[in-house]
Amino acid sequence: MKRIISASYKNDIPAFGSEEFFQNLKKGYVETITRFGKTRISLKPEDVYCMVFWTKNTSEHFLKNMRSIQSPWYIQWTITGYENEIEPNVPAKHIVLQNFKYVSSLIGPERTMWRYDPIFISGKYSVEYHKAAFSKLCSELEGYTKRCTISFLDEYGKIEYLVKQGVMRAPTTKEILELAKYMSAEAARHGMTVQTCSEGKYDLTEYNIKEAPCVEAGFIEKTFGVVLPEQVKKPNSFRRCLCAVNTDIGSYHTCKHDCKYCYAK
Repeated sequence: MKRIISASYKNDIPAFGSEEFFQNLKKGYVETITRFGKTRISLKPEDVYCMVFWTKNTSEHFLKNMRSIQSPWYIQWTITGYENEIEPNVPAKHIVLQNFKYVSSLIGPERTMWRYDPIFISGKYSVEYHKAAFSKLCSELEGYTKRCTISFLDEYGKIEYLVKQGVMRAPTTKEILELAKYMSAEAARHGMTVQTCSEGKYDLTEYNIKEAPCVEAGFIEKTFGVVLPEQVKKPNSFRRCLCAVNTDIGSYHTCKHDCKYCYAK
């Protein structure tokens, strides 16, 4: 069965699971746990339409071995303005930016996608703070990426205690519209477009921001010249997700970044 492989929105394989991933790639398969039990997923190029990697920073091992990936692939890379009290184990921004630029120089800016998410508000991380941080990152990443995906904090159960403590909160509608207007214009100034992830409740088209999939069938077909069957193109049913059907090979509770807002820990 041919698939789109996600590696992985459950954890950060490029940062913490690179050695195991490339061992599995060499074997030609990975064993993962699904609701049906242990399942063997083929990683052979003939069985993969595309691989989508998700990271906050790639390890040196990933950087050294990524050329051995024979299947089509691209990367979703989260870089925010938050500091270490929110993202304790994410490396310093200059290291993350250096690695982002290196990957982009090898695979191209279209395949190196930036994420600035989730956006939350606090005493420190105000609307004005996000504007300044986003602007600085746009300047750093100009020419190295073509799109930025944003999303806004959902106050789900795992972070409820942080909301009650005042560490973070979801932006108000007014704040979302103000940020969307600013981010779209600032990104455009640096040759990028902005899209949202699972934010269907907000209409931001006035600011040239559309809700779009992160695992995007049209992008995969256009970029890599593959033809996806209709049953793969259709969106998943998860939340408001518009992504094409994909198989995630990661595991929850294994990421070591320990970001305070994380839904997967």
